[in-house]
Amino acid sequence: MISYFQNHNVMKTTIYKAFAVVLLFTFLLALPKNNVAQEKVSGELTIENNVSAIGEQFVTVNNERVISGRTIVSPAEIETPAQTAAKVTIAKTGFIRLAPGSKMNLYFENAGISGDFLQGNVTVDALPFTKFNILTSDGAISTSNINNENVFVINLVNGKTQVKVLSGEVLFNGTLLIAGQTFPTDVGNSNTKKDDNPGGVGSSNIILIVLGVAAAAAVVAAVSLSGGNDNNSVSPVR
Repeated sequence: MISYFQNHNVMKTTIYKAFAVVLLFTFLLALPKNNVAQEKVSGELTIENNVSAIGEQFVTVNNERVISGRTIVSPAEIETPAQTAAKVTIAKTGFIRLAPGSKMNLYFENAGISGDFLQGNVTVDALPFTKFNILTSDGAISTSNINNENVFVINLVNGKTQVKVLSGEVLFNGTLLIAGQTFPTDVGNSNTKKDDNPGGVGSSNIILIVLGVAAAAAVVAAVSLSGGNDNNSVSPVR
């Protein structure tokens, strides 16, 4: 009799344990998933047409032509043609606007924007609590204070990076820039000056000076020869 009750109790205990394990797995499966880790963040691409452009406008995303309204996932290589701008809006994060003739490798997630900016002009609007890190050929633009909404423009001219802060503050190669500041200020003109002055106006001036000196020397030589001939012709008369 005792053996019967002992076996019965063991069986009940085993059943209870199995039932508890089933309940535990059911509970774990019913827990809400971590949306930040599991959900793939996406952005919406809007094409801003140039009024002078003819026909349907498009941009290139990962070597594929897309039109306005396309959903974009990270990573995305975006390139805009000469007359078309593109804006990628990311919910609760901000937006990135690529001007015509721009190219960027864009990465984004919840509260984070990053990427490699390769050419053209781009505007970044990072909402509060959004981190960002944009790399160019000669610089890095990163978060200074995520408590603010940070809006800035990156202009890439002949491999030279210029950053203009419209709102908030950012770090450019470790240097703090605040709203209203543009650094460096002469990136758009420096190449023009280098191309125009040494090979253009400066070289022309040098050529004119050399020609002037040569002309003056020729005049002096001619006068000297003429003077010598006059003396020889007068001398016999004397």
